[in-house]
Amino acid sequence: MNLFEPTVDESRQHVNFKNIIKHNSQLYHAIDKKREKEKEILQSWCKGFPDRDNKFVKEFQTTFNPSFWEIY
Repeated sequence: MNLFEPTVDESRQHVNFKNIIKHNSQLYHAIDKKREKEKEILQSWCKGFPDRDNKFVKEFQTTFNPSFWEIY
């Protein structure tokens, strides 16, 4: 399961999800590197996580906080 492959329209994406996936100009290169590390960590938490109803990624991208705590 790939948490960060956008599956919902940007207008429906939660602000926290948008902040993790957005990429800025070279001016913010250090911030982008930090985001990549955060994405790796969050993605690693999902290894072996059962997505019984196949909607976890959508919920992660649209509601973020409840899904974040579910994998934490």
